[in-house]
Order: sequence, then C-alpha cells, then structure tokens
Amino acid sequence: MTGHLHIWTLLCLPGLLGQLLPKERDHQVVKIQQALLESVRTPILSLTESIVQNQLDQCNATVSLLETKIREIEMRFAELETRKKDIKIAFYTFISFETAADILIFDRVVLNEGDAYNNSTGVFTCPVNGTYKFTWSVQIQNTDWGHVLVDFKLNGSTKGFTITFGPKEHTSTNTVILRLKGGDRIWLQKRSVTHIRIAAYETSFAGHFLYD
Repeated sequence: MTGHLHIWTLLCLPGLLGQLLPKERDHQVVKIQQALLESVRTPILSLTESIVQNQLDQCNATVSLLETKIREIEMRFAELETRKKDIKIAFYTFISFETAADILIFDRVVLNEGDAYNNSTGVFTCPVNGTYKFTWSVQIQNTDWGHVLVDFKLNGSTKGFTITFGPKEHTSTNTVILRLKGGDRIWLQKRSVTHIRIAAYETSFAGHFLYD
C-alpha cells in the first residue's frame, strides 16, 4: 500500500506543483523529497539492523559452541592425565624350581601391581594399551657343556631371546620394549635345551608399564 501511495504521489506531483508559485514550489519539492527519502530510509535501516543482529546472533552461537567444545577437550585431557598417573602395572618374579614345561613358570612373585602376571601359567596379560618394558635373566647350573635358548613371546610370536652356554654358571639377560594392546599375552618359552638345567632363584622375569 505504501508503495502505491509513493507512486501516486510522484504521478500527481507535477500537477500539484504547477499550481504553486516557483519559490513555494521549490520549497514543497524539497519537503516532498525529504519525506520520500525518509520513508525509504527507515525500512532500509530497520532491515540492515535486523540482518546485522542476525549475523551477531549466529556468531555468538558459534563462539558459544566452540567454547563448549574446548571445555570438553580440556576435560578429556585432564582425565587422561589423571588416568596415566593412576596406572600402576609392574611385576618382578623368579623361578624357585624348573619344571618340564616349555613355558617358564616364574612361581615366586616379589611384586605384581595390577595383577597382570599369573604365576600359575607364567603369562603376563596386558591390562591396558600402552608401552611396556620387559627384562629377563636366565642362569644355568654348573653342569656339563650345553646351552639353553629362551624366547620372549608376544601372542606366540618371538620378539627376543637369550642363549646361555655351559658348563659354568653363566647368565644371559635381555630387555624388550613393546607397544601392547589390552589382552596381549607375554611369556618366556624354552626353544632349545641341551644337557643344561636352569638355576633356581637366579632366573628372573620383570616388566612394567611405561606410558600410554
């Protein structure tokens, strides 16, 4: 309706102005132009303010969402740091007597934080993902010439070994550092033995969690 009124005003303007004196006519022209400009300027300003406010609202919503995500990430990092400090996995064991089984059973447990080592089976079961360090020593009794070769097993795959030769009480030691997943199984297994017996109390197996 307002648009039609403006058009009607423009169409009738020449006839109306023609009836006025030149000076008065110029004055009326200026007034009408100002009124027309004001009638157009107000809706434009209103529309511009609405667009700007809408953009500001969207920006504020985006900033609020980003702040929430940042807080969530910070909380996750804090939880991970706390979890790392709380993880305590370590064991130290030795053999009190040698069995006929291929897997070495380290039956005497000095330390077993986290209860990941089973002294009935000789198997360490990884409780959480992470990097672990394992060390073992194999000493032989003072017997005839011979040797004992012991493999370090991860889920049945050899990741390291020691070989100890006789006839004197020699000792072999090795260390392995591995990235493990929860549920991985570690043990020591005799691969080859000739005329040799493993010395009790001097043959040991140890491991501990390093970091996530």
